[in-house]
Amino acid sequence: QVLNDIPTTYSNGTSVNNVDLNYSGEILIEDAIGYSKNTVALSTLQDVISLKGNEYVTNYLSDINLLDINKEEFNEAYALGAFKYGVSPYNLAAAYSVIPNKGYYKEPYTIKRIIDSSTNKVLYEHTKQTKSVLEESTTDILTLLLKNVVDIKYFV
Repeated sequence: QVLNDIPTTYSNGTSVNNVDLNYSGEILIEDAIGYSKNTVALSTLQDVISLKGNEYVTNYLSDINLLDINKEEFNEAYALGAFKYGVSPYNLAAAYSVIPNKGYYKEPYTIKRIIDSSTNKVLYEHTKQTKSVLEESTTDILTLLLKNVVDIKYFV
């Protein structure tokens, strides 16, 4: 997909720049990812919000534990990773695991089972909780895009 790397602003009019302060114009999505084009990330989020709405975006982020605020506080800075409080590496890894898990989000856990050592009775056992959050075809595209970024070795 071809996107536009052009001067971009948040809805409130504040400008967003790329790290190198340059714009590429029409750019392939893998190049935008590889060069970390802030303008493309923001305009893409704005397009999704325009098409699907804020609630769609916040519900999705909440579903994969990447929403660190109340849904009403959500803003476009999330496109650039500007979380209010931040998310843990634990939750971030779980969110990224959707890609190799073919679109399924698996709730992270640290304790698999607790067994009473004197009775061998299982006191607790984690039950796997998964939910589909992306189409498998989307994860295939994401895998290819991310592989290309590594293979091409982008430099800013």
